[in-house]
Amino acid sequence: MDFLSDVGGILWGPWTFLCLMGAGILFTLWTKFSQYRAMTHGFAVIRGLYDDPNDPGAINHFQALSAALSATVGLGNIGGVALAIGAGGPGALFWMWIIGFLGMALKTVEITLAMMYRNTDDPDNPHGGAMWVVDRVIGGRGGIWKPVGKIIGVFFCLTLIVSTITGGNMFQSWNVASLTSTFWNVTPVVTGIVLAIIVGLVIVGGIKRIGSVAGKLVPFMCLLYLVSALTVLVVHVTDIPAMLALIVKSALSPTEASGAFIGGSIGWAFSVGLRRALFSNEAGQGSAPIAHSAAKTNEPAREGIIGGIGPFIDTICICTLTALVILCTNTWNRAPLMTFDEPPVVSPVLALNDSRFTASSDDVRAGLEVYMMLPPADGGVGAGSPAPSDRLTGRLASGGNGSLIVEWDTYTAFVGPASASLQIMTAGRLEQADHVVGTISALPAATRAVDEGRSDDPADDRPMWGLLTASQAVVVDADKEFLWHHLSDVFIVLEGDLNDDTKVSRHRLAGTATRMGVEQAVINVRWDTIASAAEPVLVEGTGMFRDYNGASLTAHAFDRQYPGLGKILITVAAWLFAVSTMISWSYYGEQGMIYMLGRRSVLPYKLIYLAAIIFAANWIHDTSDMETLMDIGTGAMLWSNIPIVVILGFLAVRCNNTYNRRLKAGEFPRRGAPSITDVMEGKNVE
Repeated sequence: MDFLSDVGGILWGPWTFLCLMGAGILFTLWTKFSQYRAMTHGFAVIRGLYDDPNDPGAINHFQALSAALSATVGLGNIGGVALAIGAGGPGALFWMWIIGFLGMALKTVEITLAMMYRNTDDPDNPHGGAMWVVDRVIGGRGGIWKPVGKIIGVFFCLTLIVSTITGGNMFQSWNVASLTSTFWNVTPVVTGIVLAIIVGLVIVGGIKRIGSVAGKLVPFMCLLYLVSALTVLVVHVTDIPAMLALIVKSALSPTEASGAFIGGSIGWAFSVGLRRALFSNEAGQGSAPIAHSAAKTNEPAREGIIGGIGPFIDTICICTLTALVILCTNTWNRAPLMTFDEPPVVSPVLALNDSRFTASSDDVRAGLEVYMMLPPADGGVGAGSPAPSDRLTGRLASGGNGSLIVEWDTYTAFVGPASASLQIMTAGRLEQADHVVGTISALPAATRAVDEGRSDDPADDRPMWGLLTASQAVVVDADKEFLWHHLSDVFIVLEGDLNDDTKVSRHRLAGTATRMGVEQAVINVRWDTIASAAEPVLVEGTGMFRDYNGASLTAHAFDRQYPGLGKILITVAAWLFAVSTMISWSYYGEQGMIYMLGRRSVLPYKLIYLAAIIFAANWIHDTSDMETLMDIGTGAMLWSNIPIVVILGFLAVRCNNTYNRRLKAGEFPRRGAPSITDVMEGKNVE
């Protein structure tokens, strides 16, 4: 994950923001603000007024837009916005607006380009996307250019597959599994299996079934979410102007830390807003053109104009609703869930040297995980001795000459300044699965642990620090029971070194809380560690916050207004959004596989795709790991697609200008308006 994070840092450097913003501005001006055409003529097109059943393609304009929106309107709108506001503050939404507006022009161009060069050898099952564009424009020149076009097309498809598996699939499954576990206590692997079955039943039918399902599902889920958000916002209608002003102010000046929000620079808000906006509306990523290429039309620019509506619906409408709910309910800077009777003690993390031991069984071998119950260290541990469940874990490894050693994990102990060589354990028994496997024959000495970090320079190594806290009894208010339901992930706010990301000195330190009792809960927390050159200090007056991952934060925002609403609404919405996103992204990846390896590769690809759903649901637990994976996928695909669109975009702009000129000349007469039902089901083009 450290390596992938480094790769993500390269993909998402300052140059990424400049290129994406530059491309959006370029095509906004070059197409003479195609956003206007999308918001006027575009809605007439999706109404079916220009549909012709004799045109090549598999689905009508409305279904093509629905299929693309089913991939973009998803957990990025619920979980992605929550991550953006929670990390970057209100200003992140402002930059999401900017990217959404510019993305309308960028999508118009990339979809028009894909429509111009799509493969319609089978008129009822067309193929399109950036891979076909470079294959036909560059490769079509013949000679040395033919393999060059193929290589670029294959490279795009590889990044498409990475983005499909990570952001289009695993992020959705991970979010739904986390949310369902948090609010309904469903085992994540069960969620993953159910999701895989539902998605599998849809994707076996190809683009026609995907378009049919999306045409019914997308309008319903958007309306459901819209009505639910408005029920919260109507209560805070007088606060909305102040929230909008805060969004703009926070985008142009650093936002002060408050409650759960640790603050951040303008650049950090911009960075977070850009990433989450791009992940949400996919403008410039090259995925939506694949869905739009299945539309029935002989006019490439017409479908490009339709594509421009996507970022408006996705980012400027739905993401704004989510953000306003989070802001108006003060969820982003909420107060602690509880305060401590005695604040946790900040203490150095100790690393124990490996120790040899005497085995009591021939079955003991390298690779086993073992543990040892910890006796009190000098000065005690925290406010007292370790809890009975407190144990030090390690793994057995070969020590050479047939001997075994224990490689210990790190341990946080309450020690004084002379901790460098403090021995915190006495000789004792070593256990595995509550079975004694041997006895420690030598005392393992402890030294202060340092952050191995990502730098090869030893001068950059920083000491590791941890938190210790005794169990604390908390009276649970029956009216606030939903806040304590399935309590697990928590965090506390510390002052330390300058945060590498936010450029402020505050940090979140995560922990795992265990709740015992019903009427009066007893809370015990095991904290993670933090690397800091200076000793971290607890922020005065703070306490323990419950950590909500992605969609769970949005659900909590609804719950703060109407207890229980978020639990039901966001769970239902998350399942609908996730399923719709995964079925469309499955089609995107399928088209990439067809281009590279032909139809014989589709079945193995679909099986791997479904397996990834289960994997992400059950085996990815860390939010930062999931963000790293989806940023890798989005960033890689962005860098493979943007150069294609910028270099060849003049072809799409020329096509768009010609279409607009013919439209003004009245060359495209409107047809009779079909029924809404026929449009949604695609019967008007059968």
